[in-house]
Amino acid sequence: MSEFDLSVLTPLREEVGVVRALIARHGGEQVLGVEFVRQYTGAPLAEDEKSVSFRVTVGAADHTLAAEEITGLREG
Repeated sequence: MSEFDLSVLTPLREEVGVVRALIARHGGEQVLGVEFVRQYTGAPLAEDEKSVSFRVTVGAADHTLAAEEITGLREG
């Protein structure tokens, strides 16, 4: 099991839960958890956008994920 932080820019009115669900769905079975960490608005972001950060936990039942697999999920 591995964890990494992921920040995404979204429209200011986008719900954090929607973004969380999209991350989980996009990663498929290897995403074991997506936990909200924080939200930021302000400079240098545009007035109508925010940065939302999540801690993403990934893993596989049948093997230890290689660094390349984790990078692929993170950059997905």
